[in-house]
Amino acid sequence: MIVQNIRLALRTLSGNKLRSTLTMLGIIIGVASVTTVISIGEGVKSEVRSEINNLGANLISVTPGNSVTRDEDGNIESFDFAASFGATTLSESDLAIIKNNKNITAATPLMQISGLVTTQRSEQENVSGTSIIATDSDFPEALNQEVAEGKFFEDSENQRRAVIGSELANDLYGGEAVSGVVTIRGENFVITGVMEELDFGLDFGPNLNRAIYIPLEVGKNFNQGVAQIQEIDAKVADGADIDAVVAEIEEAIKANHGGEEDFTILKQEDFISVTDTIFGLLTTFVAAIAAISLVVGGIGIMNIMLVSVTERTREIGLRKAIGANNAQVLMQFLIESIILSVIGGLIGVGLAFFIVGILQLFTEITGAYSLQTILLATGVSGFVGIIAGLWPAWQAARKDPIKSLRYE
Repeated sequence: MIVQNIRLALRTLSGNKLRSTLTMLGIIIGVASVTTVISIGEGVKSEVRSEINNLGANLISVTPGNSVTRDEDGNIESFDFAASFGATTLSESDLAIIKNNKNITAATPLMQISGLVTTQRSEQENVSGTSIIATDSDFPEALNQEVAEGKFFEDSENQRRAVIGSELANDLYGGEAVSGVVTIRGENFVITGVMEELDFGLDFGPNLNRAIYIPLEVGKNFNQGVAQIQEIDAKVADGADIDAVVAEIEEAIKANHGGEEDFTILKQEDFISVTDTIFGLLTTFVAAIAAISLVVGGIGIMNIMLVSVTERTREIGLRKAIGANNAQVLMQFLIESIILSVIGGLIGVGLAFFIVGILQLFTEITGAYSLQTILLATGVSGFVGIIAGLWPAWQAARKDPIKSLRYE
């Protein structure tokens, strides 16, 4: 019986192709929107995970402010961005504590400096889109980065030396940047090296390919001799228990801060957990907005099905007259509604793949597809079809066969 109803529904819908297509339009747009958003969201999460993995599995990061809340198992429950935006409490003594830990092979401070950057090639010109970061010689090892040309400065060099990102080197000197000069807040810095290109796909925070790195001791001169450290990144020795190392460092820094836990230590898995949570919420929020068109599509199906029930009143009366019961009539119209919605959902999924493909051609956005996403989109569209078709199908099933046969 179900197979016969499906065949009958397909024959009925194909008999009025234009109306069926317009009826499915809301579902197509809704499913395409939601699937596109989910695909892009999953793609962004994959890119971020790739960025974090590039930094190494044994990286830990110390930031100011108590920005995370953990459960009893130590897993992150929530992340407070605002907590890390206040005045930093990290100091050089905290950096020394981390460097002196026997299980830390490298630890580097990050102190961002504001100021105008200029260069003198043929004439003085401002350099835009740069980040000035004061750090030390452990930077390449701690963050698992290589110097592509020249060398990184030594801690003993209390001189105006600079290492720049690959993109900035190409823009300013066509790649031949070593021995060039950049001016930071009126002071000249000789370029000693160029960092390797960092292919993160998507940029979050400063673009490190356009960064300028200077020695921490020199950077302090721009801040009245004080090291205002925004972050300390450290590399844990291979084979060491990262959780135990984090606990040691946490207790030592807490004691150094007079018992105040006004800082946060994050491991790689914490970074992944935080980014997954953030992008998961963003994706859900945007997908929920896009899903409004699914509701509109469902209302459209309901309206058309109600019109169809009215138009086919004599057909309903004839079917009942030759023995069809209420359940069979209800199932016939309900299956039509479901088929409309499911076909619209499948077309919407195909349209979403096309949209993401176009975005990948012309932008750096990468989509991530999964069978789960396709099944979810199709399943939701089928559910919308059931909800939208119930009332029209019930109306058809309740019709009196005698009155229906007399209907003009």
